[in-house]
Amino acid sequence: MVNNPTGVSDSFRRENQLLIQSLMDLRSTLSFPLDVLDYTDPGIKNGVGEARKIGMNYAIAKYLNDPKDLIVSLDADCTVELNYVSALFQIHLKGSAFTLYFEHALDSESIIFYELYIRYLRWGHIKANSPFAHYSVGSSLGTNVENYTKIGGMTPRSATEDFHFLNKLRRQGPIQYNTSTTVKPSSRQSERVTLGTGYFLTKSKTDFEQAFSKLMLPHPADFEKLKSAISILENFDGTSSLNDLFQKNDLSDVYQDLHKNGVIEKIYKIFETTTQVKIYQNRIMEVFDGLETLRTLRSMWIKNNNHITKEMFMDWCNQLWETTISSPKEMLLHVRKLEKEL
Repeated sequence: MVNNPTGVSDSFRRENQLLIQSLMDLRSTLSFPLDVLDYTDPGIKNGVGEARKIGMNYAIAKYLNDPKDLIVSLDADCTVELNYVSALFQIHLKGSAFTLYFEHALDSESIIFYELYIRYLRWGHIKANSPFAHYSVGSSLGTNVENYTKIGGMTPRSATEDFHFLNKLRRQGPIQYNTSTTVKPSSRQSERVTLGTGYFLTKSKTDFEQAFSKLMLPHPADFEKLKSAISILENFDGTSSLNDLFQKNDLSDVYQDLHKNGVIEKIYKIFETTTQVKIYQNRIMEVFDGLETLRTLRSMWIKNNNHITKEMFMDWCNQLWETTISSPKEMLLHVRKLEKEL
């Protein structure tokens, strides 16, 4: 699919038309079908989320006849390992979706820190026993037709569409992490949206310290607080109030945030209308989902934020992974190795 935002210049649109013609000429040389979707005029309004949705819906309508057929997301500026396609055919989806192992090219301090930040957040979620401990990288995720249809498809947003897509899928079941192949996302700079890899790289080029200080970086102790909060909600049996349980665990601030966001009231309603523990625990994810989890961590970060430096972050990484590594690059390579070996 070739697309651009509405309102772009004529020269940009002409450039895309040349790309479309090149792809059309290429089709006869390939051993597999290549469909070229032209969404250049007038363009699309909701960015990459809308583009992914159009492409996925088209693939399902034309090619994917079995509900168990996989539908996979990849960006045009990514590269992949030679075994990428064969690895996809080996995936037997037992949950609702899967993510693929990824590695950025480590050609700058900025991308090293940003990828380390992404992995830090996921491993923090793992430490907290969060059901939302998965990567949300749009170029390395997939599901099957059945689950895609159940959640109403890709979220047509100009940013964070991958996060919201997987957030909905996680409520249907676990998200598998496949490390048998590697996706290599581009480290392109971008100001298209005000968050994400491209935006961070653009801002860090001007002022790395300023860009880094804007990242939502919870302290390792915050993940322990999150773990306690999740445990309280999952094991709630009605014998004590949630307020009392949170206070008993020194989590009054967390309780107040959840109460303000309407989570506590919804948890009580789920508890009152559910008779089986397993169903209750699954339904908790309807309200204390990945987005609410990040809001909880962000609230802790705001309260503790004292201009986090690179040195502080490296200290936290060593706490999280129980290491004594001083180099950011070596730390990232260490974590990559851990993930490949799991």
